[in-house]
Amino acid sequence: MYYGFVEEIRKIPLLRIFIPFIIGIIIQAKFNIDFQLIFIIFIPVFLMFLLTVYFYSHKFIITAGVITSIFFLCFGITYTSVFSRKDNINLSDYKGGYIVAEILEMPKERLRNVSLTVRMLAINSGKNWLEADGKVLLYLGKNEKSLSLKPGDKIVFTPDFSEIKNKGNPEEFDLKKYLTYNLILSTDFLSSDEWQKIDSDLPIGTKQKFLRFRDRLIGILKETGLNDDELAVASALTLGYKDKINESLKRSYSSSGAMHILAVSGLHVGIIYGIIVFLLSLFRLNNLKIVKFIIVVSSVWFYALLAGGSPSITRAALMISVFSLGESISKHSNSINSLLLAAFIILIIKPYTLFDLGFQFSFVAVLGILLFYPRIYELFSIKNKILDKIWSLTVVSIAAQLATFPLVLYYFNQFSNYFLITNYCLIPLATIAIWLTLAVFVFSVFGFGTITIGKILGFIVKSMNNAVVGIESLPFSVTKDIYIDEIKLALIYLILLSFFIFFFLSKEYRHLVWAIIFIIIYNFVGLVEQYNLSRQKHIVVYNIDKSTAINLIDGRRNVIFANLSGLKKTNVEKLAKNFWLNKGVQKEKYINLDSGSASMLGNIINAGEDIFYKNKFIGFYDKRIFILDKDFLFDTKNTSRIAVDYIIVSDNPDIDFEKLKNRFEFIMLIIDSSNSLENIHKWVAINEKFGFKMHIVPIQGAFVI
Repeated sequence: MYYGFVEEIRKIPLLRIFIPFIIGIIIQAKFNIDFQLIFIIFIPVFLMFLLTVYFYSHKFIITAGVITSIFFLCFGITYTSVFSRKDNINLSDYKGGYIVAEILEMPKERLRNVSLTVRMLAINSGKNWLEADGKVLLYLGKNEKSLSLKPGDKIVFTPDFSEIKNKGNPEEFDLKKYLTYNLILSTDFLSSDEWQKIDSDLPIGTKQKFLRFRDRLIGILKETGLNDDELAVASALTLGYKDKINESLKRSYSSSGAMHILAVSGLHVGIIYGIIVFLLSLFRLNNLKIVKFIIVVSSVWFYALLAGGSPSITRAALMISVFSLGESISKHSNSINSLLLAAFIILIIKPYTLFDLGFQFSFVAVLGILLFYPRIYELFSIKNKILDKIWSLTVVSIAAQLATFPLVLYYFNQFSNYFLITNYCLIPLATIAIWLTLAVFVFSVFGFGTITIGKILGFIVKSMNNAVVGIESLPFSVTKDIYIDEIKLALIYLILLSFFIFFFLSKEYRHLVWAIIFIIIYNFVGLVEQYNLSRQKHIVVYNIDKSTAINLIDGRRNVIFANLSGLKKTNVEKLAKNFWLNKGVQKEKYINLDSGSASMLGNIINAGEDIFYKNKFIGFYDKRIFILDKDFLFDTKNTSRIAVDYIIVSDNPDIDFEKLKNRFEFIMLIIDSSNSLENIHKWVAINEKFGFKMHIVPIQGAFVI
């Protein structure tokens, strides 16, 4: 049985290249190793690899394998470093002049502005125009002018770039890292008079042409009578355009386990592939396999580009291309090798795609289907064709869910309990919807039948939307608030891998023992975490625009001091949710800091055994915090100094630094985000004389101890 396991591994030679390569990408992304050091290490490793290839002998197969792995590890580090340097341009110091840029993606309409990613083409900071390169994120004032922009349009603007910064709140989405992985390091906010669309003879890029064509197709769907949620879901389902789906409907699809239906990926490409093969089967092309291959692959890639060319759809298109090539030359490749080859090609094009959620979920789901599906499917032999199809769909859903559920827990902190019911309902409906959408596009050429088909399509999509909303509303539809970190994520996959090897490959009990060991380690890590969480103490001053929010965590207790008149609780909860899940705290308790509130009128508020609040003073174990706001008046009669650890400056008070020095003895001034930047700059200038230690939340990020 052991040799059977080894033979299965030997059938996947790309595995020995792919794993060290992605480890190299992760190392460089996390530690950003200096390029000179990388170069010094890579050259001798490269020479060793060349010597290994040249003098290869079966006697030294283990040594050759180790050197090959080290080489691709170093190659992953080196390639990622070179790639990140290519467009790694920070323009935050560039002010004035003019920049001509091309819009790369479909502009996104937001509540108060329009965001778009552009690539710079030329810069003029004086007399001459200079060729430029690099991507920038722009925010334009929302109006008819900005909403009319399309991919490929050229604009000229006067820049005032700023470096992209995070809010610095704990466990918050890392926008800076996300944009860095997309080679965007600078941003700018432009009013209507600071930019202008220009006519240009420069050609429009291939991707931008496809995005424009997609916009025309969405217009055709709209002309059939589709609107609102039906139009938004139909556009996402078939063309990969998800910007118009409202948050409530997105949540329903997510909670019911149907987000993969909206994200164009292998399922959708597979349906398109099936449609193309079916249509070609109507013609006699058995002796023209190469012609069939060219038609199939061209059609699949046309659809992939039309749907936005995301990593998940690119992976699917690459795999189908490899599969179709094998069929055309009567050779069948190992499916996992094809998957790894597709991943390797995508990462060569852009290494940071490794951190794209669509890439991760797509590849892991397909890997799960390739590994689990044939083995689970063979457990039962069903002769009835309809029941067999249902069993097949069930196994595909289980296989994909087995592989991806750790990622779902890690990224989304929830699990959809009725994912099987969702797939039973939605996959057939989604297949019909894609067929109908293609029919709309075809019949629109002839100018008839589109309204009728559109009504049927609208009914199908509406049924899908009703299904996910209904499934979400079922009792226990979602298990929420699950938190796992990277260590637990890795342990879950090690447990899955050990069980897979034991049950389906080796049948050796040592692999079952390994699974049990990993389960024990997982539980031990959990126990250590629970012990540490029970003893934790944290003070956090959040960075929330124009608001004061102070969070005290004592073991499981969770207390928020905030000005609730100008701050919605939902904003705090959305911002701090991941942090609270990480810390395993109970439901938050709010104390209102507003003048005249019930909390201000009482004597002492006890928020826990070691947390109290009175007259803008907060006590937290041995820490004392004073909130200095616009209601505070210095008592000139009382000359005794008050000892506190932190003074939190809130709501733009009029601060007399001399009186502050004489009245308080403190460690640090914390300027929170409820203060204006004008006042903050004034206080910083005054503080040069006094030398108080300061933490400026809107500039330096949240204060956390």
